[in-house]
Amino acid sequence: MKGLNVRKLLLTLLVLGFAACASADLGLSGDYRLDLGVSPSAGKAVFNSALQGSVRLLRQAENWKFRSDLRAIAWYGSITNVTGRYTISLLDIFVRYSPGPLDVTLGKNYAAFGLLSVFNPFELDKSLNLTDLKYAKEGILLALLDLPFGSLSGLKVYVSPSSPLDRTAGGLEAFGHFLKFDTGIVCQRKGLDKNSCGAFLKGDLLLGVNAAWAYHFDDKGQARWNEASVGADYSFFEGRLIATGSLYYAEKRPGPGVDRFLTSRIYGLADLTFAADEFFSAAFDLFVNAHDGSCLAVGSGGFLISDGLSLTLLFSVPTGGMKDEFTSRRMGDFTVACRIEARL
Repeated sequence: MKGLNVRKLLLTLLVLGFAACASADLGLSGDYRLDLGVSPSAGKAVFNSALQGSVRLLRQAENWKFRSDLRAIAWYGSITNVTGRYTISLLDIFVRYSPGPLDVTLGKNYAAFGLLSVFNPFELDKSLNLTDLKYAKEGILLALLDLPFGSLSGLKVYVSPSSPLDRTAGGLEAFGHFLKFDTGIVCQRKGLDKNSCGAFLKGDLLLGVNAAWAYHFDDKGQARWNEASVGADYSFFEGRLIATGSLYYAEKRPGPGVDRFLTSRIYGLADLTFAADEFFSAAFDLFVNAHDGSCLAVGSGGFLISDGLSLTLLFSVPTGGMKDEFTSRRMGDFTVACRIEARL
């Protein structure tokens, strides 16, 4: 069986998108981002830089929506040994039709199931950018149906075809609201021998709480393992300061058929986010590997220079020894970086 012709499929989606939304206004937007960083290590200064550009196209009619998002990145420095000198990726390109309450999406899109948290067991892409936890991830080719039953409940189903057929992915999420909690159940298949079922909840008591659990298994119902996360958050000063804490557990270490975050079994994350006003914000993240005791501290301060132009200063410091995960041998003694972002 021949594989999917991705180029022809994406071209077809482009044509359908423009044809379906021909009567609507065209929206074009984009942004540029320049990262400059230095990491002293073993008495030497290691410089790295990355220039990123994104272009987004949006066309929308009464019941139709077409969107594409193209991202290109050029790297310079020792990081090119890992990333290469440049990458070009199509984050998403899809057509969405909304007949009444139902949303039908065809194309390349990211299917977000479960909790909107750092350690979400149902995340499609479990790679982490530790200095930018909100970094946009690339979608997958899929057909997605989103059917709300009300303002707080509904059903989401997606299918991502592949060849051979046993590598086809898909998922189902049923969610609702019970007492003070948003709850849901999720069943997913990410590909060959990568299946999971589980549940999640999120609500407000004296503070915000959330929890999620996924039970993983292969296509024979064997190679079973558990993955879970719990967290809490609280806001101060009328929401300008938000404190968040979370714990992550994965029963198995990385290996064939094991799709999980990072490498150790248990992690902790503490996060502080502060917004003084529309011009200045700051954040501090502390990642803790509970197995070896190593930590990674990441701090940032953001400044809005003008409309669409911002400057962010970042630093990160690992604390582990030579054999630990968060160690200067892998990450440098510390890292200082400058990020300039411009939106068009």
